[in-house]
Amino acid sequence: MIFDLVGIGAGPFNLSLGILLKDTKLKSLFLDKKTDFFWHSGMKLKFATIQNSNLKDLVSLVKPTSEYSFFNFLYETGRLESYIIANFSFTLRWEYEQYLQWVISKLDTVRMGNEVKHIKECEEGFEIILKNDSQKPIFAKNISVALGVKPLIPEFLENNLSERIFHNSEYQFHSKKGAKNILIVGGGQSALEIIIDLFNDKNNDIESITMVYRESFTHQMEDSQFAEDKIYTEMGLSNFYKLPPELKENLNKQYRFASDGASPHTIEEVYQMLYTNRYSKIGKQIKFNIYSECSVCDVTETDKDLDIKVAIENIYSKNQKIISADMIILATGYKQYFPKEIFSDEILSKIKKDNNYNVCISEDYSLKYEGKGKIFYLNGGKHTHGVVDPNLSLNASRARKIVLSLDKTFPKPVKQDTIFGGII
Repeated sequence: MIFDLVGIGAGPFNLSLGILLKDTKLKSLFLDKKTDFFWHSGMKLKFATIQNSNLKDLVSLVKPTSEYSFFNFLYETGRLESYIIANFSFTLRWEYEQYLQWVISKLDTVRMGNEVKHIKECEEGFEIILKNDSQKPIFAKNISVALGVKPLIPEFLENNLSERIFHNSEYQFHSKKGAKNILIVGGGQSALEIIIDLFNDKNNDIESITMVYRESFTHQMEDSQFAEDKIYTEMGLSNFYKLPPELKENLNKQYRFASDGASPHTIEEVYQMLYTNRYSKIGKQIKFNIYSECSVCDVTETDKDLDIKVAIENIYSKNQKIISADMIILATGYKQYFPKEIFSDEILSKIKKDNNYNVCISEDYSLKYEGKGKIFYLNGGKHTHGVVDPNLSLNASRARKIVLSLDKTFPKPVKQDTIFGGII
């Protein structure tokens, strides 16, 4: 069989695509190396939420009546009434993972436990070779690559990660037992969630928590209605794509905190928690320090009492200070990357790049590729599609663009009104 589209990765981006393709005659298949699906399990904290409206699920913006909607998931799992009564402002992260698992269980086009080893050109378009050599190659006219992002690790620490120095994406996999002085590098949403979790854990041995981050203070997410209307709409995305590269780069900096900021309610919760910790005199008091406008410039592990010496530097004065920690958690964010290791040299040579060596991505998320068929590349186009690109909120709209580029008979979008109707 030759598939019209094969997706590499079965995360939210490709799942939206899989749902919409069910309404076409196109033959599709989605492969994921994980045997069992999980989503950001290293930060699956009971209280943590995704910073999105629960209406912006995998499909509702394109097909509100879909059986794959988040609200149908709540209904079919017998919790819709309780969910409405609970009046959540945002979707809980663990529940979003359950939603994705539920979608996968309903989609017969998803194959878990299939890791892609190599993709090369063939007469039909693409030949996909799996890591398991006993499995036959898969042939596709088009492919959709959605393998997520990678943790952003400071370069000087890339070879020094350990049980005591790790990225927050692995937070739940590391025991904090015995850790008395914890250093958190970063001041965003993940850093704040870790502080909440550490304070709520009554069984740890923590005596002090120190935060180090480059900003002057923790920035809250710019999620006002005007920002949403301007950036997180189909029209906003379309307008942004048409802009020249240098302007896109400037706007991405300007719009940064519409994507990377911390939720206002999380900031408030942490500040109130620190206030209570300092003044209540109830229970154990944890010493808390913040070094803003600072960066970590050196880390030295010693054998003495599992002590780690950390050099921090003020980014303006260049003054340095040495502090001690026995655990470092890097809440330093993520980076988009192009998985060139799975492609043949022949395919790579036919993918166009810009002056900054970024892959060139068309408005329909296909790479500018001189070979046969299309390579759709998801969660890799911040430089072309803006800060909205890695965000979950336009999953359905993104998937529809791709389906429309493959099937012209797919229903066109109903034009949606927004307050910021256009640009000059």
